[in-house]
Amino acid sequence: EARALRAAESALETSSNLSTFFEVALDMLCIRDLEGRFVKLNKAWETVLGYSVEELLGAPLLPLLHPDDVAATQAHMALANDSGEVAGFVNRYRRRDGEYRQLEWRARRSGELIFGVARDVTERLRDEAEMAAARRAAEAANQAKSDFLANMSHEIRTPLNGVIGIAATLSDTPLTPAQREMVDLIRCSGATLERLVSDILDVSKIEAGQMTVETGVFDLDAAIDGPLDVTRL
Repeated sequence: EARALRAAESALETSSNLSTFFEVALDMLCIRDLEGRFVKLNKAWETVLGYSVEELLGAPLLPLLHPDDVAATQAHMALANDSGEVAGFVNRYRRRDGEYRQLEWRARRSGELIFGVARDVTERLRDEAEMAAARRAAEAANQAKSDFLANMSHEIRTPLNGVIGIAATLSDTPLTPAQREMVDLIRCSGATLERLVSDILDVSKIEAGQMTVETGVFDLDAAIDGPLDVTRL
């Protein structure tokens, strides 16, 4: 008799602890039978979905689902029923007001019951989707900028080459000292502008991941004079 009494007290204590755990948990806890009917739920269900615990007890869970999620949910329910375990599955449950909330599940079978824990991840998934959309928009804007720089560089280079070529041809003609000085200024300014256009094109290549580094002999003084010429213009 003493042993039976201790067993009964232990069972009562376990049941009391389980009820306390259900009441204080922030996540949505539930126990369902193998037919998909709710056997026990906590108050978090009422907070998230707006239905009272009394309304949901004994009710099937499938009618609460978004129609597009029923088939996948049934497949995961069958997996749990076959002594399996479900983790990370997300489906949509309908609130009393008609809005759907996305719940992430973890469930495991014990005997003839399935013990499940659900977490409302609606805001988290919405934030992730917004961040992904913002990232795609930023990448598209960056690509558009790179395309614009590349196109602008090519468009400027064509008439610029004509100016530089005409200045070079003009310098081969008889000129007064003043005229030659002006032609030299045109050629110098054209060369400086050409370097700037090349630098802009290089920036677009770098951003597109198409920049190649080449080894070659160069004039250090001329390389330094280029940036200095820009400051003098």
